[in-house]
Amino acid sequence: MKHFVDAVGMYLGGWDEGSLSGELAPPSDATEVPDAPSDVRQRWQFPGWPGTSPGEALDKLRDECDRRLAALKRDYPDSEVLSWDKQEAEARAGGGPLVAALAVARGIDEAELIRRILQKAEAFAVLSGTIIGQRQALEDRVRAGEVEVAWPTE
Repeated sequence: MKHFVDAVGMYLGGWDEGSLSGELAPPSDATEVPDAPSDVRQRWQFPGWPGTSPGEALDKLRDECDRRLAALKRDYPDSEVLSWDKQEAEARAGGGPLVAALAVARGIDEAELIRRILQKAEAFAVLSGTIIGQRQALEDRVRAGEVEVAWPTE
């Protein structure tokens, strides 16, 4: 079995020895390659098929998304990050026991702390939403057949 790609590296298929000539032959401008790709959506890149399958591309996108989201939280201990939903809920309600305790412990006015919590919650929502949306857009492209996709620059 001989395998061929077109001028842009898209896999055309495999031909056995008996079909290499005649009307069923590969196109005259086709290039023979040593083997078939693991995924027919891959493009031949000399000297071989790229190592990224759609599943691997999706895994890399998810890993990078996690890395970017973790960078947003790196200045905070995990125990504090776990309290963010509660802090935001209490702040949106105008206060609560957690927010009150935080304000007292920090020696600041509770209304000021509520303002800061809501400001940070909104900023985190925008930044994390952007990162997640970028990942989803890239995943859509991978599912549509692109395997080599890149994140927008930071």
